[in-house]
Amino acid sequence: MREHAFDARGQTRVNLLLDLPGNTAGVPIAIGAHFVAVPNCTGSDDNATGVAVLLELARAVAAEPLASPVRCIAFDMEEYGLLGSRSYAAALQQQGAALSLMSSLEMLGYCDRAAGSQRYPKFALILSVARGFPSPCG
Repeated sequence: MREHAFDARGQTRVNLLLDLPGNTAGVPIAIGAHFVAVPNCTGSDDNATGVAVLLELARAVAAEPLASPVRCIAFDMEEYGLLGSRSYAAALQQQGAALSLMSSLEMLGYCDRAAGSQRYPKFALILSVARGFPSPCG
């Protein structure tokens, strides 16, 4: 793991990066989540859920590498104007470095119990049941 330090509001802040090799060399896929919550909030959905998924993806990809390299990024200061990701993107541009894709994991644990308000994605349901997990849909 390595750090990407940046200045924000008079303080040094840090994004955390983990590079996982792929089965082939190439431009990495980036998967990110932010770890700072809005003031006076627990951050359990925004965005502990994204960080939890990021950590699990890192574990899974470390165990079974994808074709492309994967860069897992935990961004700081996102609730204050996307400061961590903006700083990181600027650093990549300055270095002439590239990413083939960036996916942001944000608020993945929201729950609304109103009838019909949420559906489990069909592909995820099929995959989870195929892997031996109980159906979340009952």
